[in-house]
Amino acid sequence: MIEIYSKPNCAWCDRAKVLLDSRGISYREFKIGEDVTISWVRDNFPTMRTVPIITKDRQLVGGYDNLVEAVSNDGFGKTLLNG
Repeated sequence: MIEIYSKPNCAWCDRAKVLLDSRGISYREFKIGEDVTISWVRDNFPTMRTVPIITKDRQLVGGYDNLVEAVSNDGFGKTLLNG
């Protein structure tokens, strides 16, 4: 399962969701400050300093650029589609 941790009015978060939607990849969104606290995000993703934060099966994919790379890579893209 793909998870996106996002903030309101975040263009990169919106782009990530549009990319996944356009590929038919389902995801679950968590809004920082509503669904999860900023403290929880910092504790669980200490290396991430920007949003969106994207995971697959609880493993960190990274941010938007990492998502684009993962989806563009046929092997990982198929994994995302099947996950």
